[in-house]
Amino acid sequence: MHFDGNDAPLRLADEIRKEIKRSHKNLYRLAHEARMDYAKLRGFMEGEITVPRSSLLKLASKLGMSLQQIGKG
Repeated sequence: MHFDGNDAPLRLADEIRKEIKRSHKNLYRLAHEARMDYAKLRGFMEGEITVPRSSLLKLASKLGMSLQQIGKG
């Protein structure tokens, strides 16, 4: 994917998607270790699985932005 100078929100969205994917991979691993079905774990955790604020700050910093610039944090 190619980004130009005014694409910071698109880059941030892409980075957030990657972070969420990593989070789900970790959840899958934890579910496997606990011998729990991944779908059951996701259902149990519904609404609690989010991108941590620290990850958003790190991603915003990479883009030279603040949380206020990308949306109220």
